[in-house]
Amino acid sequence: MKLLPLLLLFAAPVFAQDRLPDYGTIEDIKGMTKLYVTASDDDSRTTIVDLLKGYSGVTLVNRSQDADFILEYSTLTRDVAANSGPGAMGASKHEKSQMRAYVSRPDGSKLIAWTETETLDVTNGMVFGAPNETNLTHHFVKALQKARNEETYSLRKLYSESQKVKKQEKKKSKG
Repeated sequence: MKLLPLLLLFAAPVFAQDRLPDYGTIEDIKGMTKLYVTASDDDSRTTIVDLLKGYSGVTLVNRSQDADFILEYSTLTRDVAANSGPGAMGASKHEKSQMRAYVSRPDGSKLIAWTETETLDVTNGMVFGAPNETNLTHHFVKALQKARNEETYSLRKLYSESQKVKKQEKKKSKG
C-alpha cells in the first residue's frame, strides 16, 4: 500500500508535461485565417480587434471554437511610481506585455506559432510611442504578412486601413 502514493508522486510530473505547449513557427499558421482574440483586459482586446480589422488576411471570430488559431495578449508586469526630486513631474510607468499566436489542439495542448514581448516605459508622464497592445498587434500582422509573402504594412497603414473598415461598419449600421 505504501507503493501507490510513491507511484502517484512520480507520475504527477509526467501527466503535467502532457499539457505543456509545443513551439513552432509562424509558418504553422500562415495558411489559417479565422482568428479569435483574447486579452487580459477588455480595453486592450478592443484595441487589438480594431487594429486587426485593417488587415484583410484574417477573419475575426467571436467564439474560440470557430477559430483556426488564437491571438492572446497579456500584461506580464506593471510598475508605477511617483516621480520625485527637482523638476520631477507626473509618474513613471514600466509595463511589460506579451502576445502569442497559437493553435489549440483537440487534446487541449497548444502549438505556439509566434510570440513576442514589448515594454513601454513612461518617464515624468511623457509617453513616446504606442501602447504595447498596438505595437505587438502590428508586429504580429507584419510577421504573418512576411510569412505569406505579402506586402508588409507599417503601423500607420494598418491603422489607416482599420479606420476605413470602422467607417464602413458605421455606415452599414446607420442604414
